[in-house]
Amino acid sequence: MSQQRPPGRRRAHEETESPGTAPASFADLAAMWRSISHAHAALEDLRRQFLNTAVDDRLAEHLSLVPVLHDGASASEGEAQELAYLLGLYAEPPPDATREEVAHAVNAAIRRMAARRSSVLQSG
Repeated sequence: MSQQRPPGRRRAHEETESPGTAPASFADLAAMWRSISHAHAALEDLRRQFLNTAVDDRLAEHLSLVPVLHDGASASEGEAQELAYLLGLYAEPPPDATREEVAHAVNAAIRRMAARRSSVLQSG
């Protein structure tokens, strides 16, 4: 005998999200926005010295999309932490990576954010 819920009643929503897809905490969001600000400052310094590349220009464009993406669906914990980490590396590249390599990684992370929101809109 199968147990069925009475018609018109729904089961309470169960939290099934993994920690990386849960909404970002205020601390994670603050770190993300702070790193975006630092990356913009680094991009501006490069522009002033005429050292910016096409990858840097693309990064600036992608960074301008983050507020729009965040307005559409709040950044997840994983997205906020990943952006904060990668943009920190962009602002101060480690000795084993170039700024362009890090910029490519940041651009890919922002594209994943856009793709996630696109799939949510299509499924919703």
